[in-house]
Amino acid sequence: MGRGRKRSSSGSPHGTPFSSVVWRRIVPWLANERRIFYFDMLGYGHSDKPDADVSRGLQNELFAALVHHWGIDLPDIVAHDFGGSTALRAYLMNGLNYRSLVLIDPVAISPQGSPLVQAAKAHEQIFAGLPAYLHDAASLYRHRCRQYFA
Repeated sequence: MGRGRKRSSSGSPHGTPFSSVVWRRIVPWLANERRIFYFDMLGYGHSDKPDADVSRGLQNELFAALVHHWGIDLPDIVAHDFGGSTALRAYLMNGLNYRSLVLIDPVAISPQGSPLVQAAKAHEQIFAGLPAYLHDAASLYRHRCRQYFA
């Protein structure tokens, strides 16, 4: 993506229970200046779903290994939610260095997820049954954000 010489490389770990799709509108913009590496973390999106632990204790090791595999020196990292925890742990525990690190709503301590996310997980049927106008308000908010970031 993008044209001309790329000045740096960027990686973008996503949050949970999301996938790399969350970056679909941001990646083209970043790609104007950078080589972009975005991916589905193991156990999420279109990645393999092993019957094993794919929590914080593993994701940082996998992320560090991917950055080394891709041959990226000092990447610019933009990380969201659980991906923020992954990027921080890869720096602190795996010695992965970054040129820059942007964290968006990082999950840095347990329990994971905001109280709202935890309530939605615990009471999925209740949240799914909320009145349509609440879902419409969320759609309007997403639409406004798309307009703003377009």
